[in-house]
Amino acid sequence: MMMLSSVLMFPNNSTIDNLKIALDEKDYQTAFREAHNLKGMSINIGLKNLHKVSRDLTESLRNGPTGDVEGLYKLVEAEYKKTCDLINQIEK
Repeated sequence: MMMLSSVLMFPNNSTIDNLKIALDEKDYQTAFREAHNLKGMSINIGLKNLHKVSRDLTESLRNGPTGDVEGLYKLVEAEYKKTCDLINQIEK
């Protein structure tokens, strides 16, 4: 039951918003931390697709921005929205 409540609360966390703000401000240390948090939260509640894309973004930010950070963020954002939409359907 605790897992279900964690899943249902997931769309209400501010991590994705904080990640976007940090990337917009080119604050890559904060962006790394937020991506890492999202990666951890997603695997802890079994959101494997979101975990994979957030892991890729986390690694791209680990030592400063490398690779296509913007493209990776767009993948994370799309998977996050898809995940939240599905979770919100459960609540209805």
